[in-house]
Amino acid sequence: MTTPTDRTATVPVQFQKPYRGSVAETSGLVTPPDDTGSPPTLHDDSAREEAHDIIERLVGIYHQLLAHRSLAPSAEVSETFGRLVRACIEPRSKQTVELVLSDPVLNKIASSLLKLCSAGETELELSWAGRICHLLTDSSAAQETLRAFPYYDNYARLSRLECANLVTLLPSDPTSIAFIGCGPLPLSSFCLSDRFPAARINNIDHDVTAISHAEKLSNALGYDQVTFTHASAAECGSLRTFDVVLMAALVGMDQGEKMNLVRNLAAEMRPGAILCIRSAHSLRSLLYPTIEMSIHCLDIGLRPLLEVHPWHDVVNSTLFTSVERTDAGDDR
Repeated sequence: MTTPTDRTATVPVQFQKPYRGSVAETSGLVTPPDDTGSPPTLHDDSAREEAHDIIERLVGIYHQLLAHRSLAPSAEVSETFGRLVRACIEPRSKQTVELVLSDPVLNKIASSLLKLCSAGETELELSWAGRICHLLTDSSAAQETLRAFPYYDNYARLSRLECANLVTLLPSDPTSIAFIGCGPLPLSSFCLSDRFPAARINNIDHDVTAISHAEKLSNALGYDQVTFTHASAAECGSLRTFDVVLMAALVGMDQGEKMNLVRNLAAEMRPGAILCIRSAHSLRSLLYPTIEMSIHCLDIGLRPLLEVHPWHDVVNSTLFTSVERTDAGDDR
């Protein structure tokens, strides 16, 4: 999944703040008061020790990633990213998570780490998309290779979670879905098409190479209802014909970008449509940018419906919102 670039706009959507911190805050004694003025939280010795170990591991992995000449798939790169993912998805206590995410060292490297994760994911998908494209004359071999993609099961399970929740939120199965940020290996769209075979699914990505690879794969694998559009998330035009719009986790690499894009997408959608936003929680926020919807999302025409935060090895969260009105406040 690729990352469009958009200018920051001030919109009243609240985001998680995982990277605050100072030496005093990370001394292991207290977490500072939150934005509501709640009193500081005392931390026990086990949480401090666990947080210290996790921080050392994460900083070490970060420097190992920087040391790689390339993030193209290799045994060494895969092993390093694998250790990073395992360190971030293991369930931790709230105290431990607070201590890790408020550490000043992690605060300094967090943005760079997210970019490394994004670059590594793009390299991995490009490599596998190219590998599968060489097998397009043999559809069974192409399907087999697609399912051998290291994170195929992760995408499939995440998509099943999203589809199950869409069925509960919509009066009937969606007939049209837009996926923003499909990347060169549009596994999520393939999974969505498998679950909703009558739905047309349009993939939108700003990277022409990604679109080219993805379209070749889709055509060869027989996904006739899946189409592709080369456009950035900020300039994809009207989305009023879609029942569901899904924004990939790596669309918008910081709070400003995500804030701007969420408002822009909502303004292009029709009332009653569902906007799904992939995010992350806890230490998984070191792998993917986070966004936390709140009652203030009503100010940009979105009603929060549901948040799904997996605690197993499905990495991403998904936030489900319903479009209520335009950005200007007029009913549509």
